[in-house]
Amino acid sequence: MEKFNIGRTISRTTELVLQSLPTAGLFLLAVQLVSVAIQFVGRGQLAAAMTANGPDGSSTAALAMFGSGWYWILLLSSFVLGSISYAGAMGGILKAARDEPTSLSDCFAMGLAKALPALGLLVLWGLGVGAGMMVLLVPGI
Repeated sequence: MEKFNIGRTISRTTELVLQSLPTAGLFLLAVQLVSVAIQFVGRGQLAAAMTANGPDGSSTAALAMFGSGWYWILLLSSFVLGSISYAGAMGGILKAARDEPTSLSDCFAMGLAKALPALGLLVLWGLGVGAGMMVLLVPGI
């Protein structure tokens, strides 16, 4: 078994990222452009809903955000598109690591096929981070 070499690991990682940049990078760019467009429209609608419920800075306006459908659309789209982008980019990078040809459609197919497991991992990660913060912050206070 070979000994661990950090230089070789960083070199191989950089090589894989650069090798998969034309496919996985374009895939990430496309998904992020869709996400930015949804966020742009949704935030405008969310701001309109907040200002309609009271003056700026009031607690009523701030709480109106959670009652708006746009808040939940933005939250859900962020989770789903994040899962798709993570799964698709990882699929493209792993294919590059196996020296298999990758394409943009492969990244989209992998992203859509593995979005639900990636979303599950995202939820578990969030719960773990939340539990870790409770364990570290509550005793510190």
